[in-house]
Amino acid sequence: MCGLGCNFVGYGNEKVAQAIIKNVYAGYSHSLPTVHEVEAAEKLKQLFPFVDLFKFTKTGTLACDAAVRIARAHTGRDLVLSEGYHGHGDDFVSMTPPAVGVPKREWMAKLAHDFSNIDETVACVIVEPVIVDDSRERISWLNGLRKACDRYGVLLVFDEVITGFRYRKYGVCNNYGVLPDLICLGKAMANGMPLAAVGGKSHVMSGDYFISSTYGGEILSLAACQAVCDIIMKDHDYDHNYLLRAGADFRDRFNALGGPVKIRGYETRGVFEGSPEEIALFFQEMGRAKVIFCKSWFFNWHLAKHTDEVLKIADEALLRISKGSVQLKYPLPVVPFAAKEREKDERR
Repeated sequence: MCGLGCNFVGYGNEKVAQAIIKNVYAGYSHSLPTVHEVEAAEKLKQLFPFVDLFKFTKTGTLACDAAVRIARAHTGRDLVLSEGYHGHGDDFVSMTPPAVGVPKREWMAKLAHDFSNIDETVACVIVEPVIVDDSRERISWLNGLRKACDRYGVLLVFDEVITGFRYRKYGVCNNYGVLPDLICLGKAMANGMPLAAVGGKSHVMSGDYFISSTYGGEILSLAACQAVCDIIMKDHDYDHNYLLRAGADFRDRFNALGGPVKIRGYETRGVFEGSPEEIALFFQEMGRAKVIFCKSWFFNWHLAKHTDEVLKIADEALLRISKGSVQLKYPLPVVPFAAKEREKDERR
């Protein structure tokens, strides 16, 4: 489960923990900006060299909300087009039926897959560049999206809250050279500490807008972020290419088991596919063996050490399901309406 994606270098990673402990007695949140913000931003820029400036928030939701506000301030336009999941901010929830508790917003709309609703009235387009589909067709689509945005002076925002750090070359943008005007990061960047960021070119980030957070400069999370950056850039025990190979190996070997449940996705993140009953049975049987999964599959270095063991248990569980020798002990989990909407995007 990897902490829903935020656990990247291991629960209780010693280097991350030491970075936090080192700063505990200096106070956590200060009235004025600290050097920790600058140092964390500089390390992030080493991973995302197309970014000039970063602004820190505490959650991916807030980073996406901030990116939209920055884009509107920069362009002087209101309309935002969206594809994918970008948190629980009211603007984005308004597009997720039945949007309980959120009035309809005429300034938010879903992006047409053929880009036909991108025009000079749009402030920005925000997408998850890769959810689980990173096919050649998807990347070609991203290149087309970049060109469509450029044609009308629309800012392109990549929500890489999940793919950031996890994907090849630490991000979809880096790997394919499709560079957004703004990027949102979170989850893995502080290994579970509450931290997210929005970054972009200085002429976009330096505009007039209001984004403020009492805890945005909280130093323990910033220290954790610096430690994560150092680990993945310098520590040979956390070789990123090894992680990608190990994740692909787990996914491919799992799918080769021939059971009714499969994993679809890239090397460190995917989704389990099968009927609701089969997936629930699989989770139940794995849980009985003390292996916990959730609908989203995440992978990290520590899980790689247990690949053979977990696959053996999975093979036995899938065989029992295929034979019909196990039954669900509890009702099927209830899927929230937001999750149902997200699954529609993931099936694209």
